Amino acid sequence: MATVRKFMFENDFDAVAGAAAGSASARPDAPAEAAAKSSAKPSAKEAAQAAPPEPVEPPPPPEPTFSEAELKAAAAKARAEGQRSGEAKGRAAAAAEAEQRSAAALESIAGQIAALQAGLAHDRAAILADASALALAILRKMLPEFSRRGGIAEIEAALEQCLRDQRHEARLVARVAPDLVPLLEPGLTALSAKTAFEGRLFLIPDDRLGPADCAIEWADGGLERHADALWGEIAAALDRCLSLQGVAPSPPPEAAAAPASRTDEVEPAGNLAAASDAEAMRSE
Repeated sequence: MATVRKFMFENDFDAVAGAAAGSASARPDAPAEAAAKSSAKPSAKEAAQAAPPEPVEPPPPPEPTFSEAELKAAAAKARAEGQRSGEAKGRAAAAAEAEQRSAAALESIAGQIAALQAGLAHDRAAILADASALALAILRKMLPEFSRRGGIAEIEAALEQCLRDQRHEARLVARVAPDLVPLLEPGLTALSAKTAFEGRLFLIPDDRLGPADCAIEWADGGLERHADALWGEIAAALDRCLSLQGVAPSPPPEAAAAPASRTDEVEPAGNLAAASDAEAMRSE
């Protein structure tokens, strides 16, 4: 029985080739045999023996190994990084929520401020209107008394101004309340001298005039001072003040509150002269 022996690649083919070359040179027909052998196709065994060996793959690297301390350090590092990341995300979320709350609060505050401004404007207008109404009510009570106490002084001031401006007129007629005629007559002479009035001044009682009213007339004009006209000017001034503040004007004063005064127009020059002559005759 034949013994199978494992091929161990111990053959030296270079030595075999050298020996063959030596034997060929010893024989005269060696070149021809060598050429024939070189041209002959090598066998499969020879081709397998002549082929270079296949490269052997290196073994895989060993699995990395870590100590327990390294594992604990890596775990602590991972926990710290996770904590930092969570804190950053929490701060970002808290900042976004705070910003949203601030925006909502500012919007609410802006609306409340607008409402407060509207309420303040309304309250201010109401206060101004109430103050105007109170001032008018006080004037309704006080103006008649002021007219009674200071009416003569106001009439004398109006007479003095007219006598000064119309000192070249031949005649002036002053209509006043009947109760004021005896109080004003004693001072007419001194008033005429003070203003250098060259004409004659007559006082005519008129029961349609109030204690501070007077109507001074001359040939081509006249002047009137009435408490109701003053009352209208006062009310108009208050209305203008309120209108500038954006407040509705106050209602017109009641007719009963205003002092009684004369409302007729200045009489024509003919009637004025007749009335003046009649009064002058009565005084003489």
